[in-house]
Amino acid sequence: MTIAQRLKHYVKRYPLIGPIFWAVSIQYIVIQFIVAGASKSYSYARDAISDLGNTACGNFDGHYVCSPLHDLMNASFIILGGCIMIGSIFLYLRAPKKRPNTIGFASIAISGIGMIIVGFSPENLNAWLHITGAGIAFTAGALSMLILGRSLQLPKTIKRYALASGSISFLALFALAFIDFDSHFPGEGTIERLVVIPQVLWLIIFGGYIFYKELRRLYARRSEPRILSEIAHNQ
Repeated sequence: MTIAQRLKHYVKRYPLIGPIFWAVSIQYIVIQFIVAGASKSYSYARDAISDLGNTACGNFDGHYVCSPLHDLMNASFIILGGCIMIGSIFLYLRAPKKRPNTIGFASIAISGIGMIIVGFSPENLNAWLHITGAGIAFTAGALSMLILGRSLQLPKTIKRYALASGSISFLALFALAFIDFDSHFPGEGTIERLVVIPQVLWLIIFGGYIFYKELRRLYARRSEPRILSEIAHNQ
């Protein structure tokens, strides 16, 4: 049996693993609040998310940055990227093998790679690599929502959410690239969160929905022999 065949067999045997990995992405939102709360100078509206992973206290890019729990934030970036990648592989192996699905899941797996790069390259230690990783994560993540929102057989509410969120992420990403935040409102932190948070919420919502569907299917399959035996007994 090849590695691919073993992986498919494993995914078929444990179908809840993929959606669990995506649902765990909620840690990213929780950790942000914890790390930001430990920084007295941090502003959600003004400051970039990356400032929470900055490893030094002092002036950075024209403003003061100090994040005492920066290691926790950088670990959260890496965990998020790993969860995205692993969850994408497991969920793709359960999805219909259509080209749009392949491109969509590949895109979101690539966004996970970008997020891992962000975590291993804090903005003050390797700015070029950090920006590259963030660009990969933001662009590929938004693209994946638009593709999977159209290609997957999902409830209309979830499909509409994916398409709307993907559109918002792309518009915010465009604004992030071209707005001069020194002279405009809202601040960089607000716009960046309009890029990232819809993507993370999509992972949580989609992962939660697939988890619920797989759990129902597993319950129905396990209860079927008992139901059949009861029918046979009554006859």
